[in-house]
Amino acid sequence: MLFTKISDKDGNIILADADGNKAVFEFLEMAVVDGDEFAALLETDTESVVILRLHEMNDGHESYETIDDDALFKKVVQCFEEIFDED
Repeated sequence: MLFTKISDKDGNIILADADGNKAVFEFLEMAVVDGDEFAALLETDTESVVILRLHEMNDGHESYETIDDDALFKKVVQCFEEIFDED
């Protein structure tokens, strides 16, 4: 699923899905895995952490995408676990 970044303010970003549903996320951390950037975000309404792949669009806007590959998802989660363990 692809999300478009609507705005960001005070460490929070607002993402919208293809249907226009919006959610507010607190930015937690960024990591690079296999040359791609991934963001760990805390959804403020549910207090659940999501990990999304960051894409830079041709027009300069950002979009975020869920990770469909199970092996890649496990690799990215492990990377974030290592980052958060260091803090």
